[in-house]
Amino acid sequence: MIKVFLVEDEKIIRKSIKNNVKWEENGFEFAGEAPDGEMALPMIEKLHPDIVITDIKMPFMDGLELSDILKKKMPKIQIIILSGYGEFDYAKEAIKIGVTDYLTKPVTGEQLLEALNKVKQKLDKKKRQEEAKKIIDTMKQKQTADCYMEHPINKRSFTIMDNESLLNSIYQNIAMVLETIPEIRKITTDCDFKALIISQEEEYQNRYRLGWELYKVGLSVPAQNQLFNIDRTHLLELGKKLNETIDYGTIKGKETIIISKMEYTSNGMNNSVSPGEYESIHATALGKVMISEMSEEEIYKLFEDKEELPAYTPHTILTVSELIHEAEKVKKQGYGVNDEEYWIGMYCMAVPVRNYTGKIVAAVSASIPVFRVDDKKKEFVLDELNRTAGQISKELGYLG
Repeated sequence: MIKVFLVEDEKIIRKSIKNNVKWEENGFEFAGEAPDGEMALPMIEKLHPDIVITDIKMPFMDGLELSDILKKKMPKIQIIILSGYGEFDYAKEAIKIGVTDYLTKPVTGEQLLEALNKVKQKLDKKKRQEEAKKIIDTMKQKQTADCYMEHPINKRSFTIMDNESLLNSIYQNIAMVLETIPEIRKITTDCDFKALIISQEEEYQNRYRLGWELYKVGLSVPAQNQLFNIDRTHLLELGKKLNETIDYGTIKGKETIIISKMEYTSNGMNNSVSPGEYESIHATALGKVMISEMSEEEIYKLFEDKEELPAYTPHTILTVSELIHEAEKVKKQGYGVNDEEYWIGMYCMAVPVRNYTGKIVAAVSASIPVFRVDDKKKEFVLDELNRTAGQISKELGYLG
């Protein structure tokens, strides 16, 4: 279970939060509580919770100071800030520190649980990735170093010592690794994993190579869509010029799917390709762009004729009717905006990418902390987004 620690100076609020969330039922363990940061710090260092929920204004040590210390000592810890109205300057500071989410009081049990579940999904994804890496490392250790290039198409063959038991282990491990990749998971649902590693011809007894089934799985996602094959240097250059996080993605059902992400850090741009990272259409600039040329009927059908939409922040669009109005606005102005609708403290702009028919098939977006946003910044970002989207569209055959 994911361990949660609460820091709140008001006893009534602490009790309310503790009693109004069904912790264990939702996969959480309430690990402990404290009335201020000074008391909380040694307890957190001892208990090692995954998530800390903390108020900002507290005696002795406030929530921002506590968060800053925790992020330096325990970089992997996730922090959710609670704050009263009119404290947005604190929100800016919290974003700089690296808190995960920022909730405005009063907070209901449902709102807090929603924020906790978002963090839980993030932690679960990271855990699956770490497990997959361990599996791959284990597989590398189990096979011998007798690997060689067998054919111009770069098939590799390798010797296996304890053939039957090890092969069965590898089949299971491959299935587990592929299960962590959402785009491939559906493709491999009915896959015979024993076809992924096959025996060589008789003259190479006890030698095995990667089978064509695995090759097919690897090619299946990009081969289905030209969007995966664009020159990503366009995105890298955009990220370097803006010094902001860049997303390139498309639509899948009622969510957007990120194809490539360029994250700006203090060390420069990090090119992290993130296929399978999903976000909601109605709360993201990228999603709004993707539906901007759809009809009302198509948008309603996308959301299965449901009017209400889930909220992520107090600024999120809550109905399909509002979303349709927003889509019309995006179509008219040529770009989409997410103003703290998905994450508090983040402003996002997105523009369309078109294929040879002129259809919107993808979008490029830039995410910017709100304290860096002004009219001049918006104008500069929009110009650069349009330039990059134009380059990618040209690659896809668009001549407009």
